[in-house]
Formats: sequence, C-alpha cells, structure tokens
Amino acid sequence: MSQENTAVQQTVLLQVNQLQQIVATAPEILSQNIESKTKAIDAGNKIIELAKSGMNDVYDAQLATYITKAKKTIDAMNERRKPFTQIVDAVKKQFTTLEAELKPTIDEAQKLRDDCTTEKMKAKQEEERQSRVKLEKDKELIEIRGYCEVLAANYFSNCIDTTKNSIIKYFNELTLENIDAADKSLETASTKFESRYDLPVIDLPSDTIKPGVMYIDFEIKHASDEEVVEIINSVLNADFTGKKDHYSREIAATLKEYRDKLPSKKAELEAIAKAGEEEKARLEEAAKKRQQEEAERLAREKSEREAKAREEAAIAASAATAGAMVDASISATETPNVKEKYQIKLKNNAGYLLLVQFWFEKEGKAMPVDKFEKFTFDRIKRFCESYALKNEEFIESPLISYEPVYKAK
Repeated sequence: MSQENTAVQQTVLLQVNQLQQIVATAPEILSQNIESKTKAIDAGNKIIELAKSGMNDVYDAQLATYITKAKKTIDAMNERRKPFTQIVDAVKKQFTTLEAELKPTIDEAQKLRDDCTTEKMKAKQEEERQSRVKLEKDKELIEIRGYCEVLAANYFSNCIDTTKNSIIKYFNELTLENIDAADKSLETASTKFESRYDLPVIDLPSDTIKPGVMYIDFEIKHASDEEVVEIINSVLNADFTGKKDHYSREIAATLKEYRDKLPSKKAELEAIAKAGEEEKARLEEAAKKRQQEEAERLAREKSEREAKAREEAAIAASAATAGAMVDASISATETPNVKEKYQIKLKNNAGYLLLVQFWFEKEGKAMPVDKFEKFTFDRIKRFCESYALKNEEFIESPLISYEPVYKAK
C-alpha cells in the first residue's frame, strides 16, 4: 500500500472516531435546538398576534427586539450543531473524493471503447454507402442489359414485320399477267435471316448518328461507358440461333399462307376484269378492306412480339435485381451495440442565436415565464441535439454542424 493511501486511511479513521464521539452527543444537541426553536416560535407568535390586531410603535419595537433575539437563537443553535455537521461534511467529502478519483479512470476506459465504436460505425456507414452505390450501379447495369436485349428482340421483330409486309405487298400487287409465276417465286423465296438482314447493332448515344444503329436513349448515372459497351457486346455476341429460327418459321408460314391464297387471288382478279364498273368498284373495295385487316393483324402480331420481349426482359431483370439485393444484404457487417447522440459544433457565437430561435419555435414559446428565464445556452444546445436525434430535423446553416457521437454499451 502506498504512503498516500496510508495517509488517507489514517485521516478517514481519525475523522470517523471524531464522528463517533460527536454522534454520542447529537441527541442532547438536537433536544436543545428543538427546545430553543419551540420557545422562539411561541414567543414570536404571541407578539405577532397582538400586532395583527392593530400595529403601533410599541408592537413595532417588540417585533424588532424579537427578531434580534430569534436570530441570536439561530446562531446559538448553529454553534451547538456545527461540530456535528462539520465532521459529517468532512467524512462525506472523503467518500465523494474517493469516488471522484476513480471516475477519470472509468471515463478513460469508456472513451477508448467509444472511440473504437465510433470507428466501427464510421466503417459500417462507409460500407453501407459503398454497398448502396454498388447496388444502384448493379441495378442500372441490369436495366441496361434488359434494355439492350429488348432492342435486339425488337430488331428481329422488325425484320419479321418488314419481310411479311414485303410478301404481302408482292401478293397484293399481283396481276393476271404475272400471277402464274407467283407460285414459283413464293416457293423459292428464302426463309433464312441472313439472306436479307445483318445482325443487330446497338451503340451509346453519340454526336454522329449512324444508319441502322439502335442507340440507348436513357440517362446513365452510375455505369461507365466501358461497362455499358461490355454489356452491349455481351448481348450482341449471344447466340441468336433461336431468334433466327423464329424468323424462318414466321416467314415460311407467311409464304405458305399466301401461296395457298393464289387461286382465290387469281379468281378475284378475273372477276374484277369481267365485272362492270359498279361490281368492279365493290370488289376492289372488298380487297382493300381485306388488305387493311391484314395490315392490322400484322401490327398486332408485332406489338405482341415486342410486349413478350419486354416481359421476358422484365422477369430476368427482377430476378437479377433480387439477387443483387440479397448479395448487398449478405455483405453487410454487424452493427456495433451503441447508444447514439448528436453533438452540435458552432463555428462562432452567432450560431447560438440560431439555436435559440430553433428552441423558441419548438419549445420555448409555449413555456411559462418562470421556466423560460431559467434556460441557459447550454440547455438550449442540448435540447437541439436531443431534438435532432429524435426527429432527424437539423438547423441548416454554415455556422452549425451536427456530429454523430457513439457511446459503446
């Protein structure tokens, strides 16, 4: 044990011994003070009651004498109890001093924990920020891929539509002079995609518009041009065998359909050639109506193909987005066990005026005057810190900043 601790113990023991001696006399001292108090109150009440019936100079003098004697009584009571209260205060101070001397060590230990927790929270918040940025970027890349896949699907759909329209146009423009050769032409017409079209081309927006190129026409916020180009190339380098085969099946079915219609087409042309003006007009009008219905049917088919492409891309994007969100949640580290608060930092004293204004609007204006007057700048500052934590509402000013403080539990 150190000499300092030994000296403190000896002082405390001495004071405790003194306290034991004085405590032994405390009942007698307390009895004396009770008797002195009772006599003084009784004497004062008698004079006060007389004075209340009609105050005059005689009673004024008696009251003055009483006040002087009563004060002397209090002094005497104080002197009798002073040795007791002084030693009690001294012993109490020893206890509180010991507690106070331990507190800095506790505070230092807590500060080390709080600093460590603060670093963990900052690291977690940065990880969450990066995770959010990555998730937004991943979602955008998924959207870009879906957009490109829809563009490619629509390209093949347009190729089918263009070829079908060319077949129908050829069929509708047949005459009696060339219809006999049409069967051979439709039979030998190629159904292969490569015989008429190149593969789709997708690119980023640019100042130079290239013919036959489909451009991405929405704002790209997170992905780099290199990443977008990589996605475009991935989509365009996919195996389009399925889409080419679909094209071939659609065109083969259309060629067969219109080969089968050649006899009725020839009969219609012969009927028109033999008909009079009125019948001819009716037959031609009927032909136009069929052609219009055919055009509407092709438009519906094209719309259905493109809607299906969008739906398939949306389903794939939803699955990919869900996977990205799961990955983001899995990568998150555990949140430290903390108690959080805000600490307001002021650039200069003018910031206190903003604190007072905020406090007055939120609480002060409804406060009774007696409580209002007791508020200090420190209490107002603590109110604003607490209000920010509960409501996430902050004073927007370059004079004031809010810093999160984390206390380890």
